[in-house]
Amino acid sequence: MATRRTNKQDIPTEVVEEIFEQEQSMETTPELTGRAQTGNKLVMLEFNVDVPAETDMLNRSVFLAGTLHQLSSRFSDWNPHGLEMSQIDDHRWSIALEGPENAQVEYKYTLGSWDHVEKGANCQEIANRRVTLKRTSTDLQMIDDTVKAWRDEGKCPK
Repeated sequence: MATRRTNKQDIPTEVVEEIFEQEQSMETTPELTGRAQTGNKLVMLEFNVDVPAETDMLNRSVFLAGTLHQLSSRFSDWNPHGLEMSQIDDHRWSIALEGPENAQVEYKYTLGSWDHVEKGANCQEIANRRVTLKRTSTDLQMIDDTVKAWRDEGKCPK
């Protein structure tokens, strides 16, 4: 029987390989992730968004809405009250998530309803944002966005 020397102990190669295979399969186990098994590795991602100055005065939270089922079957799609982000400071919000490598997600930021969805600098509608999850050298994919205005708030009144 072949052995591999690890931490001054002889461990049979078969045991080392079995442990390695178990660790690899745990990354995509549906029971652990709430997502259908894809065979892809998980990618950690962090959404960071800078918001207009008036956002803090509105006393509302910022939410991420979109095709979030691509990240986990526990998330619903296009729910404007989808995933609440954490406030970092007066103008910056963040949320850390994970999803399968190569998953494609479309998303927008809201203040909890479609009546208060992000808008362009001149209050125009904007296209859905898109991201494809990719592994990086730091094992964390950073998404940095800026919301220019909110529908029915600040410079974009009804």
